[in-house]
Order: sequence, then C-alpha cells, then structure tokens
Amino acid sequence: MQNINSAADLKKAIIQLELDRTVQWEFLQEQVCNTYESMKPINLIKNSLIDMASSPYLKNKVFALILNSLNKFVSKHTSKEKSDNPFKNFINNLLQVGVSNFIVNPIALNLIKGFLVQYLFNKAK
Repeated sequence: MQNINSAADLKKAIIQLELDRTVQWEFLQEQVCNTYESMKPINLIKNSLIDMASSPYLKNKVFALILNSLNKFVSKHTSKEKSDNPFKNFINNLLQVGVSNFIVNPIALNLIKGFLVQYLFNKAK
C-alpha cells in the first residue's frame, strides 16, 4: 500500500479496502456453501461411487467376470444340447472352441473391452 497524504487519498483507500472485503466475503460465502454441499451424505456416497466406477482396476475385474460368466454359459448350453444331428454338434463344438479362444486371446479381448468400457461409462456421463 502507498502512503496516504490527504483526506481524499484516505477515502479512496477506505473504499478500495471495503470493496476488497466485500469480494472476499462473497468468495468465503461461496466456499462455505460448496463445502456444505460436498459434505452432505448423499453427495459423499455419489462421489465415492463415481470414483469407484472410474477405477480401471475395477472395470477390468468386472469385464473379466462378465467374460468368464459368458464362457461358462456357452459351455453349459453347448454341452447340454447333444443332438443326433452331426451338423448341430459340429456348430456347438465350433462355438465352444471359438468362445474359449476369444477369451484366451488378449489382443481381441482388450480391443472389445476398450470399446465396451467407453460405451458403457461414457454414456453414463
């Protein structure tokens, strides 16, 4: 701050300090409101769920669980449906081998996983 030599300079300095105080007070009130909103239980739960959903580790685990369940489902249904028709048996065996190879292949799996994760989690936003 500069030296004040006259009454007019003093009034200007007082007005400037009052304006600064008003701006700081409004900023403080806004910060208090934001803090109050963020500390509400529903917002704490919502933010925790958003953080969990954005975790790449959790996305990978959920995706692996879905693929394993899909493999088990296809395996069970293809093994149950043994038919007298040799073409149908061949298709069932081919489908089972195809799904198993798809799940084992990391390149195709990562490609599909990337598309699904982008589609599912970006659509939610």
